[in-house]
Amino acid sequence: MSIFVIIWSFIKTSIMPYEIQIEISHTLIYHLKQVYMAIKKHLLTMIFAVAAFALYGQCTYTTFSAGDYFTAGNWVNGLQPPNPIPNGVTVTLTHAMNVSGVIENNGFIIGTTLTIQSGGGYGGKGTFAGIIVNNGAISPGIYAPFTIVNTQAGLTTTAASGITASGGISGGQICHDGGTPVIARGVCYGTDPNPEITGPKTTDGAGAGAFVSTLSGLSASTLYYIRAYATNGVGTSYGQEISFTTASFPCGSTLTYGGEDYNTVLIGSQCWMAENLNIGTMINGATNQTNNLVIEKYCYNNDPAQCTTFGGLYQWDEMMQYTTMEGAKGLCPTGWHLPSFGDWTTLTTALSRPDKGSRLAGNAALWANGVLDSSPNFGTSGFVALPAGLRLNGGTYSTQSLLAIFWSSTENGVSAALNPYLFYTLPDVIQSSDGKVFGFSVRCVQD
Repeated sequence: MSIFVIIWSFIKTSIMPYEIQIEISHTLIYHLKQVYMAIKKHLLTMIFAVAAFALYGQCTYTTFSAGDYFTAGNWVNGLQPPNPIPNGVTVTLTHAMNVSGVIENNGFIIGTTLTIQSGGGYGGKGTFAGIIVNNGAISPGIYAPFTIVNTQAGLTTTAASGITASGGISGGQICHDGGTPVIARGVCYGTDPNPEITGPKTTDGAGAGAFVSTLSGLSASTLYYIRAYATNGVGTSYGQEISFTTASFPCGSTLTYGGEDYNTVLIGSQCWMAENLNIGTMINGATNQTNNLVIEKYCYNNDPAQCTTFGGLYQWDEMMQYTTMEGAKGLCPTGWHLPSFGDWTTLTTALSRPDKGSRLAGNAALWANGVLDSSPNFGTSGFVALPAGLRLNGGTYSTQSLLAIFWSSTENGVSAALNPYLFYTLPDVIQSSDGKVFGFSVRCVQD
């Protein structure tokens, strides 16, 4: 009995013979369309309730166990195909599946038997490479005939490669655009699962197909989660989540942070920035830095060029980002922290005697002539402490070329904090405590 006789019998009696197996191919779909168009004027309007399933951003879906097609647990990772199945999506049936609802296939189904149960249906303009056991209804179109319903785009995430201490390469493959153009695409990333476009992301053009994303500014030895994303006229969809861990930071290499490159140095067991921190927007020295969600810095004599040479000067609260927790990250990059006074003590303990201050200092041309730069041990540690001077309470600047003074994250009462400093007439490191309102230099040490 031919398929055309079967369909004609269904149209006349609304009863389909039991368990008729049908091989569906591109040619058959074409003939079904022609039959449908010839007789549609005699058909009553058919309304199908189509279950709505979220498009999970996959290009392929595979069964996990036999059973109901519309049960998430029967699909690998609980990800069931969207309905309609968009053009470009492949559904692989490795198990026999039952269909109690209506499938609109505009993609490609391959595999074993699909049993359409009473009340169920199958249609669309896609391809089925398998066997359908039809106990329900087969139609060439569930919505308007031969129309693909717009959905979110479908895509996959490319595994990360080229992983370094601060970045890597990923990307995605958009296998279908969902019926409307993809206007934005890239990779979302973060240290928490399921990153979204509201957080850090790359922006890598538009349209379907493959794209490459470069991730940068990441922290060393840190677990990251990434997902490719694609935005079209319907919304934003995501590829599968992938995780990777960045390489450990090789101390002695360059650290890039906030658009600046910093040399680093290993002293004893600690990895330190070998340059003063220089991040934020310069404000006039007469104005106190405030908790206004803007990183603020002072430049000596309110001259931006001084920050380029010596780094910024910061009040204690601004440096700490308005916490009092010793060892806080504060203004430092992720994976680094503001040294406690204990960290500074560990640093100086690791230095050889004599002239520990001279050993920490560097760039003799910036220092006034004195005992400090006259030592044969001057600059031997690689720390390169510079005589940046300080911003005084009230807004004036003082002692550039004479003094290098650094904050620690250790408080000394409510209004002061401990700090080490170097002075041009002294060869050693001096310990002190000063008011938090002063503007001092800042260094970061790796966690």
